[in-house]
Amino acid sequence: MVELSVTDASFSYAAADFSLRNISFQISSGEICCLLGPNASGKTTLIKFIAQIIGPGNGRIFFDDRDLLTLQPIELAKLIAYVPQIHIASFPYKVIDMVLMGRNPYVNFFSAPKKRDLEMSTKALSILGLEGIQNRIYTELSGGQQKLVLMARALAQETPLMLLDEPTAHLDIRNSLLILNSITKLVKEKKIIVLMALHDPNEALLVADKVVMMKDGQIIAEGIPKNVLTPESIKEIYDVRVEIVSSFNRRIVVSSLDSLL
Repeated sequence: MVELSVTDASFSYAAADFSLRNISFQISSGEICCLLGPNASGKTTLIKFIAQIIGPGNGRIFFDDRDLLTLQPIELAKLIAYVPQIHIASFPYKVIDMVLMGRNPYVNFFSAPKKRDLEMSTKALSILGLEGIQNRIYTELSGGQQKLVLMARALAQETPLMLLDEPTAHLDIRNSLLILNSITKLVKEKKIIVLMALHDPNEALLVADKVVMMKDGQIIAEGIPKNVLTPESIKEIYDVRVEIVSSFNRRIVVSSLDSLL
């Protein structure tokens, strides 16, 4: 079974008073792991460090038997699809061209995308209901539409590991559910690994096989959602009082305006 294994990972920003400290966890193929924690807890930093967007740091990060900290960018791109929390496009590409960029690891530098590259890109757009906007200009889309296009690009990349930084941010409830449903189906069908940062514990309760709760650059709790996501752990992480109730045959985190501590 393929596994993402993070052991004693640490990273510090040179110009900021923040660091990740001794991060360790494992995710197996066919699993979704959700990172939860307040703003500035280290979720984005951890995802960027695993993707080797930032570094160097310390520790060991292995995908199966491959050390991610030693791989070249082209090798990483064939293993990891990364969707950032915020993306600022510099050029007015068409939507289909943005998604085709997910196929770059498989296209030689001086070659044009092949038939399969276009097929995988249009399929990814179709999965997310975006086929009707494939010829629109990416920079003219709403923030929510841009997030969906970036998700389509990640799907087209066909990697065994996906790192998603708040994939439902800026999306309405329908498109949030569309993203979460698409991720869940992909994980079940392809047996890939997904690590994603979320803000809403209820979204994690919908899809997560494992939860990692972070605060101040450290892991506070990790494990299966029903054991980890409790009123006590949420109080410790977020400084709010909540109740967890059952509805629609699932657990839901409920808060109110007087939940703040």
